[in-house]
Amino acid sequence: MIIPAALRTRFGNLLPAEARVLARMAEDEDVVIGGDLPTEGDDTRKIRAEFVAVLARGGCEGAAPPPSGLHIQGAWIAGLLDLRGPQIDLDLGLLDCRFDAPPLLLSARLANLSLIGSHLPGIDADRLETRGDVFLRGAVVQGEARFPGARLGGNLDCVGARFEREGGFALTADGLETRGSVFLRGAVVQGEARFPGARLGGNFDCDSAYFEQEYGAALNADAIEVEGDVLLTRTEVRGAARLLHARLKHDLICVGSSFRKEYGVALMVRDAWVTGGLILRGETRVCGTLDMTNSRFGYIDVEAASWPSVGELMLDRCCYDAFISSPVDARSRLDWLALQDEARFGQDFWPQPYEQLAKVFREMGHVADARTVLIRKEKLQRVARRAKMGAAPRALFWLRDAAFAVTVRYGRAPMLAFVWLAGLALIGFAMFYAAERNGALKPNTGYTLRADEWVACGAALGAPVHDAGTGETLKGRRASGQTRLACFLAQPEGAKYPEFNAFVYSLDTLLPIVDLEMQDYWIPDESAEWPFARAARWYLWVHIALGWGLSLLAVAGFSGLVKSDGTP
Repeated sequence: MIIPAALRTRFGNLLPAEARVLARMAEDEDVVIGGDLPTEGDDTRKIRAEFVAVLARGGCEGAAPPPSGLHIQGAWIAGLLDLRGPQIDLDLGLLDCRFDAPPLLLSARLANLSLIGSHLPGIDADRLETRGDVFLRGAVVQGEARFPGARLGGNLDCVGARFEREGGFALTADGLETRGSVFLRGAVVQGEARFPGARLGGNFDCDSAYFEQEYGAALNADAIEVEGDVLLTRTEVRGAARLLHARLKHDLICVGSSFRKEYGVALMVRDAWVTGGLILRGETRVCGTLDMTNSRFGYIDVEAASWPSVGELMLDRCCYDAFISSPVDARSRLDWLALQDEARFGQDFWPQPYEQLAKVFREMGHVADARTVLIRKEKLQRVARRAKMGAAPRALFWLRDAAFAVTVRYGRAPMLAFVWLAGLALIGFAMFYAAERNGALKPNTGYTLRADEWVACGAALGAPVHDAGTGETLKGRRASGQTRLACFLAQPEGAKYPEFNAFVYSLDTLLPIVDLEMQDYWIPDESAEWPFARAARWYLWVHIALGWGLSLLAVAGFSGLVKSDGTP
């Protein structure tokens, strides 16, 4: 074939593979140098990188690429392919090619770029612009693949690719912008995969991908903005997976995945905003810390098999509108919150996760579960507070908190105080009823205690008894086997005295806010012959004190004064 003079002047004699390129271009067909990846040093497939660059930029008269673009398969690209700067409106496809040096695509402008199945020592594509896609399917990059600041009109397709740069940045796409998606399905990234500040118009799809970086982050997607889903399904990450400050319009889906970091955070979704949900299912394993601090989710779907280990969960200030994975009960969800270990991170207690869980339970109609969560929160918060006190105040506050826990559940169940009051009312009824039946009661008015009827009933029938009030000597009126109380009630003065009712008396002495007038007339008589007479008198004071205490606790519970957060 006739070689254009411009090419002959620049390159001299063309290599066999270069001549084949010109021949196939003349026929407007893709150039197939070999059917597979060439071995290094295969001169039969060698094409000079500068030769490719000239053709990619439009060639020359008699050697212009076809309208479909420049497509070469199975070549050895020798030297440095430099396509920096100028606009190239054609597609550039270098498939199953082996490169001597990382191609330079800094600030280049292409229609589409395809490096499918190629082996490269790296890629320098900072600020690359394409109207369409960038294909790295099945490519092997043994160095850093750089796309920071790139702007793609379509997808970044790295399905099945390998990026090998252990201990450094393997795939760098800081500030990447795409109208389409980023596909890393089945990709292997040995080194850090970086997407901080990237803005994707589609999905971030890492299905069945493998990321490994011993130190630092294996997958860094800090401040990423994704219009679709982030798919970490069947993904294995050895090192940290970071989505700090991420903004996702749909879901973060982790199904059947593994996140493993020996020390530190394995999966960080911190300060993130996820309009959809966080889905951890299919026995996803988080071996390390799961950090969801200060993030916002539409819902959380995290099944129990995917929970991290004890002490490896961070939920402080994490908000969500619902959770949809079973079981939906307070006991199971409290086990989830118990995976937190605030002391490990230098904190005393994180109340917000419990408040958030209770809020979601209330909105779901599980009011009892919400109350259970808040009671647990109050208990743990008070334990943390007492831990900072000295021995003496700690003991006093323990007694106070124990009373709040037993009586009104720290103010979360104020009606429980009325149950205790009802129980005490029944106990008081039994005690005071027994005291009455055994004559261990006496009038509670000074006038009655000085009356002849009461004084005379203090001695056996006919026996002399001294009346200290008048100084006179009276004859006893109490019959054999009769109690002093029974004797008094049998007298005319006693018959007119208000009748004793043990239950009313119990209520009157128990409830400080009511006056049933029974306490004004009767009081246990500790001098009676009944063996428990003194105990009945002592119990009266306990009965009154407990009534006051429980009544105040009930009022405090309803007003919210007992709760640690002070909210009703």
